[in-house]
Amino acid sequence: MIKYTKKSVEVDSVDDVICNKCGQSVVLDAHGEYEWEAIDISHTFGYWSTGRDGDQYAAHLCESCYIEFIDTFTVPPEISNYYGDSNENNSYM
Repeated sequence: MIKYTKKSVEVDSVDDVICNKCGQSVVLDAHGEYEWEAIDISHTFGYWSTGRDGDQYAAHLCESCYIEFIDTFTVPPEISNYYGDSNENNSYM
């Protein structure tokens, strides 16, 4: 026989995501869904970095700041569609 005890556990929950560039809130709606896209960027610098060995960076961008950011790239990013749709109208391809 197994005896169980109910326990309350505290968990961290995301209340909001703030764009690191513009400060815009990517608020959760009443259903717990984001009203706008938020892009997560994270990186840990390794041995060959220029003085940032082991530093871990984390940032979040709203969709418009992300598009503005990638528009500055000399070499455009590779873009594919998660749903398998054609990219014929995609200006980056």
